[in-house]
Amino acid sequence: MANYCCGCGRCTVGAVTGPLMLITLGVLFALDQFGRWGFRETWPVLLIVYGVTRAVAYIVPAHNGR
Repeated sequence: MANYCCGCGRCTVGAVTGPLMLITLGVLFALDQFGRWGFRETWPVLLIVYGVTRAVAYIVPAHNGR
């Protein structure tokens, strides 16, 4: 079985992006159901979380600095 994540910082951040987006989506849906904010007001948080993870992936060196 092929290993698609080499273990460098950039790949690690990329591997965390999907689960982090799903957790954020779950929290936003919970806020929609139980909180005072609806999903219409909070969906931009998904874009912010995605942008932050992409920025971190850009900053972190790939393949241990090589």
